[in-house]
Amino acid sequence: MKPITSFGVVAFKKSDKVRFTLDRILAWSERSGKPVFFHPALASYIRNAAYVCATEAELLFKSESVRFGGRRRHVSVHRASVAISGKPVIGGQHGRPGVSYRHRPRNPEQDLDRIAQGDFTTFVRMLLEARVLRDGAEIKAMRALNDVFINRCDKPKLMSVKAWSGDQYISEFVADGLIVASPSGSTAYSLAAGGPSCTQV
Repeated sequence: MKPITSFGVVAFKKSDKVRFTLDRILAWSERSGKPVFFHPALASYIRNAAYVCATEAELLFKSESVRFGGRRRHVSVHRASVAISGKPVIGGQHGRPGVSYRHRPRNPEQDLDRIAQGDFTTFVRMLLEARVLRDGAEIKAMRALNDVFINRCDKPKLMSVKAWSGDQYISEFVADGLIVASPSGSTAYSLAAGGPSCTQV
């Protein structure tokens, strides 16, 4: 793969382990000369020597690859990076098993060295696109990495939803809502139901 010359770092979870990993990544950047840009959410969490971007858009613009870790909120960054910038995302997690990855940042310096040299493999993930149509006009379009959830926001009660695949009728569901999941998102539902994990290593 093509060597990566700059990195973006995202982390919303606040813990001593995360802070320690961020400090190691920053120290690696200083030693290697490879620029690392940090998400705005880390402005008060990382030491002053770090370059903290003003916006998420700036982070995606300046970095060739985005490294993220933590909880579900990071999926929004994953989606933005893939859908908008097309840049690879490096997953990392402390604690519980990750849904979209299994990498754990025990040695971030070694991982970053390898990626900076182009020694890595990428996996293409499916994205879902949801469009809201009213009277034949599109009023909103959204992209999702994991799933699209349809429900009643005004009155939470049973509703009837008819599902179609193109011109082919699938079925009518009477439920609280309807979840359409991608292969990435379906792993979370499998785990929640006690099933196996199908994550990439």
